[in-house]
Amino acid sequence: MDRAGAETFIMNLYRSVDKNAIQFDFLVFDDKHGAYNKEIEMLGGVIYKLPGVRDVGLKKFNKILYDFFDENQYSVVHSHLDKNSGLILRAARKANIEMRIAHSHTTRSKVNIKIKLFREYLRLLLLINANHRFACSVKAGKWLFGPFLHFEVIPNVVNVKKFQFDENNRNRIRSQLGVASNELVIGHVGRFITVKNHIFILDIMREVLKKNSKSKLVLAGDGTLLNKIRETALAYGIVDNICFLGVVSNVDEILSGLDCFLFPSLNEGFPVTLIEAQANGLECIISDTITKEIAQSDLVTFISLRNSAKYWANKIFDLTNMRILDKRNKYCSIITEAGFDVKNTANSIQKFYDSVLVKDSDG
Repeated sequence: MDRAGAETFIMNLYRSVDKNAIQFDFLVFDDKHGAYNKEIEMLGGVIYKLPGVRDVGLKKFNKILYDFFDENQYSVVHSHLDKNSGLILRAARKANIEMRIAHSHTTRSKVNIKIKLFREYLRLLLLINANHRFACSVKAGKWLFGPFLHFEVIPNVVNVKKFQFDENNRNRIRSQLGVASNELVIGHVGRFITVKNHIFILDIMREVLKKNSKSKLVLAGDGTLLNKIRETALAYGIVDNICFLGVVSNVDEILSGLDCFLFPSLNEGFPVTLIEAQANGLECIISDTITKEIAQSDLVTFISLRNSAKYWANKIFDLTNMRILDKRNKYCSIITEAGFDVKNTANSIQKFYDSVLVKDSDG
């Protein structure tokens, strides 16, 4: 439960549901202390940590899962592990749990052929054992469930008002970063993993600095490739123009300090951070591998990853030169009207969960 896309979506829902009517517990498969753990416990949730498949083997993992669900007897199991949800939902079905939801948050997974075959087996288990299917986008749903099965699109919602542009936050963040009011600040929020394409972000930044040597790049997040990206920035000679923030809890404030949001991912489901950036009124320059559903305003520009880093850099200058700060405030209401405020979605999902309890009470 770190600050990543699916986890943040779950937490946005959890904060917004009526805790007197419904409670979330969390099942995770590692022993790390997640960034959201303390908040979960404060809200009354319990975090259960079980060993993963690789730790104990498939046979023992299946037994541990079944024993867990059989002992706890939840009304709903809502799994966010894409194809790996097959194992979770099979165990839940064997334990006679009524509502079993598979939720897709991505559009592709890059694995070797041996693992790919196993993942397809897991996907088959998922299709057999899930009795409800959710996805963050149409593209993500078709990737996991296929083109013929019905699924509900549940957009990655946010607390929109929290991300509204704020001039005071802008001045404070830029002061902390040592950036003058007229200097260009480009930002990215995401884990340091291959799919986020950080190396290409550095390539783009090199081209930006050729035109404006005082520009800054802000990178928020953590991950396995962080050290490699730092080393590459050092080798490129641009490390002094990059702010590595690590995992942060004030993304809303940081966005106000930026001039442009850069997101050249290799693939994505429906990245919630792009909804947050649009709510803040930021120009979003993103790869065309990302679902077109993400464009909920006129702020999103799609560019092919086949285009050069120089092309991307020029597009950043073209778009930020047209930026007018006092117009950024209006996008909060645009994103709210588009249906991405968490409260409405939380109410709908809570009613969906409650349908199981109503059915049980009716016998």
